[in-house]
Amino acid sequence: MIMICFVNTTVLVLKGCHIQLFSLDLPDASIDVVIACQCFHWFVNSAALEEIHRVLKTDGYFGIFWAITDFSVPWTNRLWEFLAPLYKEKSIVYPFDEKWKDVFSSTQRRLFNDLEGNLDYSLNFPIKDFDDAHQFFASLSVIASGNESTKKSFRELFDEVIREEFENKGIAVEQIPFKIYLYWCNKKN
Repeated sequence: MIMICFVNTTVLVLKGCHIQLFSLDLPDASIDVVIACQCFHWFVNSAALEEIHRVLKTDGYFGIFWAITDFSVPWTNRLWEFLAPLYKEKSIVYPFDEKWKDVFSSTQRRLFNDLEGNLDYSLNFPIKDFDDAHQFFASLSVIASGNESTKKSFRELFDEVIREEFENKGIAVEQIPFKIYLYWCNKKN
């Protein structure tokens, strides 16, 4: 958790995956903006929304940001076919699934105005080589926390995808495509 203060504006930035959002040690209505960066999928629940609502000032904003591998690209999609069941097994929702939005209607009362979003942004994450690419994907929580069998199976698939999509075609992998997911809403009073 990071709190950033500007002149007359206080912004709370939540980052990382081990944030206990059920009781932020902040006074009621004390924050202008809360931004969840790369983490909202870890605490998509009504208790988290209630707590964010509690600390936001009147008409305060809640922003959600993800930069996620673009799995619509053929070679990354092949990896996603392996990863998706692992995420589902751990009940981790991804922004492109959009099931995470259901939490906004699951609270006893409506806490926020309608979500707005912008999905027009993308970027390419530079990598040095195939090993760098593998290290990136192997660091994803469902692989990094997986058992040796999962890690071995993923490595075999990764090597196959790299061989078929890049090496056999004489192409170097120089980047991993990302899609940017931006959403925001303001506190309903």
